[in-house]
Amino acid sequence: MATDLVKSYTRYDFGLSSTSITNVDEQNRDIMYQIKDNLVTNCGATVISSSDSSTADASDNWSVNTDLVWATAGNPHSWIVLQFGSIATGYQVCIDLNVGSTTTESCSIILSVAGFAGGSTTARPTATDEYVLVNSTYWGASSSASITRQYSIIKASDNSVIYIVGFITGSPVCFWIIGKAINGPSSHTTPAYMYVISTTPTIAGISTASAIPTFIDGESSVCYVGRPYSGLDVTANASYYRAAFDIDGNITMWGHSFISNNPSRPGSYGYLPDLYWVNAGHSDLNYIYQSDGTTLGWVIFGDLAVPCGPTVIPR
Repeated sequence: MATDLVKSYTRYDFGLSSTSITNVDEQNRDIMYQIKDNLVTNCGATVISSSDSSTADASDNWSVNTDLVWATAGNPHSWIVLQFGSIATGYQVCIDLNVGSTTTESCSIILSVAGFAGGSTTARPTATDEYVLVNSTYWGASSSASITRQYSIIKASDNSVIYIVGFITGSPVCFWIIGKAINGPSSHTTPAYMYVISTTPTIAGISTASAIPTFIDGESSVCYVGRPYSGLDVTANASYYRAAFDIDGNITMWGHSFISNNPSRPGSYGYLPDLYWVNAGHSDLNYIYQSDGTTLGWVIFGDLAVPCGPTVIPR
């Protein structure tokens, strides 16, 4: 028995643009540029404004990887604001390269639906509802040079869910989710969320003990990712939970409910499509098949079964 994907996905794989890039800071710069380029070229994001450290305006100043300049706030540095209209109206992500030029494995990532305004070559734009997701810390790069950097962006065909996964020398280094929940209350705007960790995703990392920055009805909130306790019939609550098994029937996968703790927006807001916990012993990139028994729907990444398109995510 298996469960088919709710949405269809396309995967884009990339690594260093040249094996001649051997300096660790240049490697991180190159990967960050390719993340931006894939989000814009393949995932429906639009550039609202940006800085390359010498020009800051309402255009795309990240044209090549050398446009990405790291420096502390108050000094000329690069930043960019991307808008994801397919996720929520006005949903924007600001990536601010606001750390010293020798630490390109760090940055800041800020969310908004009210919209970012202002900004200069020395300071990122700000928003009235901004939510700082990553604060001058790791985003999924490395402090050690390696030519075996492999990343994948997996996006739903309607651009409503985007994953970024990365490996360096075969080890997971990042997991990003940018997306919106589905099957939420019709009286509320679908929750839009983002989550970034610079390590292997685990149940402990994104379970009920952790919060995902979220906007509901344009209001900043947090949502908790719930999962059924052992023994609960997850198929009995199909509106919010889904269950599946690998082709041998020996790995149960738990779906994710999406629960808000905001006093003005309490309760369940649907579930995260096509993302599952895995409850059995496993290693990264085991295969999970769909109901036809042959089509690859997911690969296991950490404790999650992540949709991956038709083939295995490379590492």
